[in-house]
Amino acid sequence: MSTFKYRRVLALVMAICLLAAVIAGCGQENTPTEPDGTKPSETQTATEKPTVPPETEPPTTEPPETEPPATEPPATEPPATEPPATEPPATKPPATEPPATEPSDNVLDIVMPTPGADGTFQADTEFIFGVGYVEDQMNNRVQVDQAVYLIRAMGIRSVRIWTGCMSDSRTLIPWRVERLHDLIGKLQDADIQVIFNVCGFESPQMGGLTTWIPARDLTDGSDYLTAVSNFETMFFTLAAEFPEVRYWEVGNEWNHNPFMHPIGWKEDGTGTPSFTMKEKAYISADLMRAATKGIRDAGNTGLIISPAMAPADGMDGVAMSDWLDYVYEAIESGACGTTNPRDFFEALSWHPYFVAEPDQEWVENNNRLYRIAVDHGDAGIKVFLTEYGFPDNGNSRADAVQAEWMVKAYTLVRRYMPYVESLHYYRLFTDTSRGADTYGLINQPEDGFGPKAKGLAYQKMAGGQGDLYRFYMPLYEED
Repeated sequence: MSTFKYRRVLALVMAICLLAAVIAGCGQENTPTEPDGTKPSETQTATEKPTVPPETEPPTTEPPETEPPATEPPATEPPATEPPATEPPATKPPATEPPATEPSDNVLDIVMPTPGADGTFQADTEFIFGVGYVEDQMNNRVQVDQAVYLIRAMGIRSVRIWTGCMSDSRTLIPWRVERLHDLIGKLQDADIQVIFNVCGFESPQMGGLTTWIPARDLTDGSDYLTAVSNFETMFFTLAAEFPEVRYWEVGNEWNHNPFMHPIGWKEDGTGTPSFTMKEKAYISADLMRAATKGIRDAGNTGLIISPAMAPADGMDGVAMSDWLDYVYEAIESGACGTTNPRDFFEALSWHPYFVAEPDQEWVENNNRLYRIAVDHGDAGIKVFLTEYGFPDNGNSRADAVQAEWMVKAYTLVRRYMPYVESLHYYRLFTDTSRGADTYGLINQPEDGFGPKAKGLAYQKMAGGQGDLYRFYMPLYEED
């Protein structure tokens, strides 16, 4: 979903929080303690302390590396076919009871967001219950029918799909394309919204799809303009292949160094200096314009969603707000060829990660970002919160507490953020194929393929009706 610095820190802090809870709880039987935590970035600090019972020691595993790199290597062979789904065992394993859907009736003192000129918001909140499905990591372990069944069973109405079906800006990977058509069709048949998330740039110096891009240079024939042209071609190719896709998120976390950096940049700081936030924003505007043109030239009229912003310095920081302000500045100045924002995006997105119980401050920080759009004439524009979640490091007590936080987050969004169309929990499945990613609602097949406390809570909250243990596979220890 390259690396997520703030996610690695997020998981490490969660382990520290749980250890603190155990220490604080010694000698206080039946008295819950409150672990401290930080927000998902290198620098942010949590303001809320969740309640975590002290019975269980935190795991000592290394913090996870979660998001896959943008680069997708060419694939020539499809994955092995999964065996047919079997019926679940008659006896289901014990599961932590999910929290109530409405965690609190407290009313926050919130200044409500400004609607559009007609007094309404564009968001269709029918799709509020969203999830992220990292298809390009799970396609060798989870059948399409299994994923669709579990998504429907949980009551999910919107799915953000990581595509990963191209090896460069012109070349599709056939077996991945075939799976995506199958997945999209079955989700849409169930009236579930499908959002395509596309990552990567093809630069002349690098080849393939990577997160490196040349510095902005508008000279004819420059490597930068070639990379922008390749980006347009990539979206034309995708939109022509997938005319059924109606929602296009044209990038991911471009305000965050790991996902957009100059040629020669290194994560350890020893290479080329990173772009300034203004430089990132102007490059982003050029790329959004190119993606929109490619999609439209292919005859696709789907909704264009801006690349989601990352809270790289915390929800109360400036990494998201500055980037968004600069993007509007780039458009309004005419520096990117047109001053009409709709030539760049038709909806906004960001990732409101926050490693604590969501509270009034969390709501106000989201509303602060929306107000930037209002200040630039986009009152009422719909917003997709395309990633939000918590890593539990395999700790069942942390999972249970985080389930309560998750339910509260959805409650707060529905009450106080009417511009939000969908909040996508990150992610559907845990995954250890590229590092220990423990955010999931459901365990990966290797870990039993059953729901976690967060998954059970999500289903109860969203009104899902299916059997989340349908594909459960008990795990047995060897003698």
